[in-house]
Amino acid sequence: MTIPSDEEIQRIIDKWRKILGLDDWDIQWCWNDGLAHDAQVRVYYSERRMRMTFNCSILDYPDREREETILHELLHSFTQPIDNFIRPFIEEFLPPCTFMPFWRGYNDVADNTVVDNLVRLLMKAK
Repeated sequence: MTIPSDEEIQRIIDKWRKILGLDDWDIQWCWNDGLAHDAQVRVYYSERRMRMTFNCSILDYPDREREETILHELLHSFTQPIDNFIRPFIEEFLPPCTFMPFWRGYNDVADNTVVDNLVRLLMKAK
């Protein structure tokens, strides 16, 4: 297996950005070997801006799994508005000490489950 170049990662991002209709988004990315997960994303929905950070470990992934990881992060551009809507309601009713553990659990289970299912569907359709 050959290690993909930054240009190959950008090619995957550009491919899916076009398919997902994110052409007018400012999407930037970088490497960070210190991430606890394989990737993370910050979505600034109102600004149509996204910052993705990838752990270098995705370089060792098979090509399809690497592409799925990148697609997963791009799809968070669609779930962010839902998160922004739900979060204030949850914050209002949960004590401060329980909010973050609940929010992390919600994000891991609800948000990522939806995104993972979308990744599987889109990868089959491509």
